[in-house]
Amino acid sequence: MPQSTFSIPVNASLTTLWKILLEKLENPKSYIADVEDVKFFEKNENGMLREIKVRGKIVKERITINEQAREIKSTLVDHPLFSGDIFNKIDLPAQNSSNHLILTFSRDWYPLNEEAKKVDEAELAAHMEQVLLHTKNLAEQHEGNQ
Repeated sequence: MPQSTFSIPVNASLTTLWKILLEKLENPKSYIADVEDVKFFEKNENGMLREIKVRGKIVKERITINEQAREIKSTLVDHPLFSGDIFNKIDLPAQNSSNHLILTFSRDWYPLNEEAKKVDEAELAAHMEQVLLHTKNLAEQHEGNQ
């Protein structure tokens, strides 16, 4: 069920784009329009356990940061509808291509009950794509201001 992947080229440095992804973890309200509140339960250099309120719904997630792989994994914790992960990954440009980094967001969720199967997959995918585009725009704007 809700599984989707979106990739987009980003004209920014690896340092800038990675910084934006880390800032989005710390302050999701500034990066994701639908986030109403955020609470942190644990934090360390390799990740965090946080709870965000999105469109009136609580989402608790364990976040793992792998800087060497340029990947951030968010695993749902005690979610009433789904189990699974969201990945944010930065890939270096392929040889003989543009010099743009590739930012990929992937959602790999599995329904836990019948109610989960009623969730609008198209709406979830559109929201994820919107967040990806917003992240790209912020990184490119930040890069342009340096």
